[in-house]
Amino acid sequence: MKYYELIEEIKKLDLESKEELKELIEKIILQERRKEILSNYKKSLEELRKNKLNFYSNLKELKKELKS
Repeated sequence: MKYYELIEEIKKLDLESKEELKELIEKIILQERRKEILSNYKKSLEELRKNKLNFYSNLKELKKELKS
């Protein structure tokens, strides 16, 4: 099913079904964001263990590092 076909089918739903679908989509998005956060956390931990993380207290140094 193509995206626009899906949208047209959603438009045909009654209000209650649309609200249920909205809640379901919000839950799915939340789960995906949690997975992404967890993945980023794990990557950061690994970089920390390998001493690849750099911390800056000087803004100029940070900007310099970001440009490189």
